[in-house]
Amino acid sequence: MMVLVGLLATLPPLLGGGSWSLWVYNALVLLVIACPCALVLSTPVSVVAGLTAAQLVPVSSSKVALRWRPRRGCAPSPSTRPAR
Repeated sequence: MMVLVGLLATLPPLLGGGSWSLWVYNALVLLVIACPCALVLSTPVSVVAGLTAAQLVPVSSSKVALRWRPRRGCAPSPSTRPAR
C-alpha cells in the first residue's frame, strides 16, 4: 500500500499530470481509505489541527457583541429592563 501511495504521489506530477499538492492530497486520501488504522490516527490529528487554526484567529468581544444586537422594533423583555 505504501508503494502505491508513493507512486500516486510522485509519478503524475513528474509526468506533467498536475500539481504536487493535488497528487499528494490524493495519495493521502487513498492511504486513509485503504488503512483503517490511518483513519483512527488521522481523526485526533485533524481535531488538534482545527483547534490550533481556530486559536490563531483573533476574535474581539466588541465584534461579537455587535453581531448579537436585537433587531429594530424588538422591545427588550421585562426581565432585562432596568429597574426604576
